[in-house]
Amino acid sequence: MRIIALVFCLFLAPLSWSAPICKQWDTPKKMGQLPLDVIDEASGLVATSEHLLHINDSGAEAEIFWTRWDGTLVTKYKISSSKYYDTEGLAFFEQDGAFYLIIGDIGDNQYRRGTSTTGWFSSLRSVPKTALHIFKLSSLSPHEPPQFLHTISLSFPDGPHNSEGIAVHPKTGDLYLITKESQFENFGHKPSQLLRIDRNAWISGELDEITWKKVRDIPFHEINATSDNFGKLTTGFDIAADGTFVILTYDNAISIDEEAALNDKVEIKKDENTFVIPTVSLIQEEAISFVHGNSKQIFYTSERGLGINPLSDEAPIYMMQCKD
Repeated sequence: MRIIALVFCLFLAPLSWSAPICKQWDTPKKMGQLPLDVIDEASGLVATSEHLLHINDSGAEAEIFWTRWDGTLVTKYKISSSKYYDTEGLAFFEQDGAFYLIIGDIGDNQYRRGTSTTGWFSSLRSVPKTALHIFKLSSLSPHEPPQFLHTISLSFPDGPHNSEGIAVHPKTGDLYLITKESQFENFGHKPSQLLRIDRNAWISGELDEITWKKVRDIPFHEINATSDNFGKLTTGFDIAADGTFVILTYDNAISIDEEAALNDKVEIKKDENTFVIPTVSLIQEEAISFVHGNSKQIFYTSERGLGINPLSDEAPIYMMQCKD
């Protein structure tokens, strides 16, 4: 009887969640500038203790770029002979001494991926579905080209979604995506969705297509209620070693306690289980990353921004340090 009671108590024991989110960040420090001759639409980021890994978006060549923290180009690798459609996110997962790199071809500004559409000089053309491209490396460093493993097409349980952020939970290996609710009629004024793919599903390559599982809604339009439309749009995403979630917007970054992010029974409240990190607002900031293994240090970058501001000719790199 005592054994049964003990097992029952263990079964009901609460999950172990991450440490409290950091609520004291130092002033953002400009580390350098991206090399605009090769990285002019930076929209994915992985940070290590010495280097940064980047990717361009919007139909760019299928290449990844390693720089130092100050933006000095170290090397680049061509990872496919074909162009990807709209690569907006980078993520990685470490398992059994190897690193899995995930490139998220997840942008869908027109909400038409996986459909057919008319073009100027043709009748119908197929728009490819959003997808994950999975690679493997023996180390998270610029010294070896990534080895391609497989591509997985993606679908959503409730129709097309635009997104600019994916992240892997470093403990479970589950892959998460945050939607960017940018349809014109609801421009940043509805909750984003947090969705998940189980580790075994994306890492095995046994499935050609996977449907995301919804975790919960996250009300960035309420957390950033005092911001304009752009401050309510998610542009980057990462999960720290301690489980803290961080989401970049065009105005700032927002950290979310792990339990609040993953438990839909917990109400998400501003300044309680979330915190608005006061970044320097850049012209088109679209990539954010914790330093690998360091939950107290984040990097974020911007696209060149000429499409928004013709006078902009910068793509700065910023770093922030938690002071807690």
